[in-house]
Amino acid sequence: LKLEFISRRSKEMVSDGPSEDELPLSSLAVPQPWWSTRSSTISAVEVLAMLDAQSFPVTKRMNVVRRGEELTSLGMCLGVTHHWSRGPVVSIATRDHLELASFLCAFARQELPHVRFTSVQVNKNYRGKMHVDSCNQGPSWAYGLGDYVGGQLWVDDETPCGKATDVKERWFEFDGNRPHCVLPFRGCRYTLIFFTYGHCRRQGAAAEAVSLLHRLGFPLPLEEIGTLESPSQSFGKQRLVSAQRSFT
Repeated sequence: LKLEFISRRSKEMVSDGPSEDELPLSSLAVPQPWWSTRSSTISAVEVLAMLDAQSFPVTKRMNVVRRGEELTSLGMCLGVTHHWSRGPVVSIATRDHLELASFLCAFARQELPHVRFTSVQVNKNYRGKMHVDSCNQGPSWAYGLGDYVGGQLWVDDETPCGKATDVKERWFEFDGNRPHCVLPFRGCRYTLIFFTYGHCRRQGAAAEAVSLLHRLGFPLPLEEIGTLESPSQSFGKQRLVSAQRSFT
């Protein structure tokens, strides 16, 4: 996995042609939202069925995966993600899962009508070790699905023991820039994390990227994508060290 990532990045650095991230977004045809033509709302059962029908890649977030779980922790980010040289871009996973991205946006808008976001992290059987997010403004909304037991989301809330919350078929708002982790679980566990991209470089997203996100139904923030600064990594690391001491 590491060699594949290094090889891919090297090709992007030396290639004169467009990378996968630079393929024309305007040429993508967003599927017709079949769920919008009926009077009933999107149910958790339908969301689970949609997730079960997907092919999930191994998560790219190897820095927060526990040792020994590198091949079983699956996940992808839909919407805006961070590119090492271009800043905020529409992820490759979004182009591969246009219907899923649009469906999850519709579900979130139905459940959280006043919440704005640029990205959805979709996880399958991911038990993240304690970490703080990068490229995240902070406010995040988690929702769990599947046939599993355990898997509470632990978040450092500056109390001696922190707080563990069951997110199975319920919404939970937390600060992704505070230390958090997933407790052990059994079974098949999905989680959806809705958040807004932010980075210290404050690069704006391309107009065609914003257009595609609107077509998919992302309720984007009023500010230009990428112009909001996320908390510094050094500050996050300080929080992380403190939380690790209390957690153990």
